[in-house]
Amino acid sequence: MSVGVYRINKLEIEHEKNSSFSLWDDNELVSFFEVNESGTTDVHVDLIEMALEKLDLSQDIRESLKADMEFAKSKGQTYVSYINF
Repeated sequence: MSVGVYRINKLEIEHEKNSSFSLWDDNELVSFFEVNESGTTDVHVDLIEMALEKLDLSQDIRESLKADMEFAKSKGQTYVSYINF
């Protein structure tokens, strides 16, 4: 196991053009996911599925979250990484 810590010289983040949900408008979902106000958040696919079952979400948000899950699954990931600006 390596014990070295390395400085990041360059970090590039690529994200979708359209947001999946809004920190200001979708309070119930933000609370459910425990999203921070700034930075990045990883949300497990199972938690997204639970939100789709339990929360009263608009059709647009439902479609965005389903697309997010499919993207994660296509990459072999069990989570979706979100960044909020």
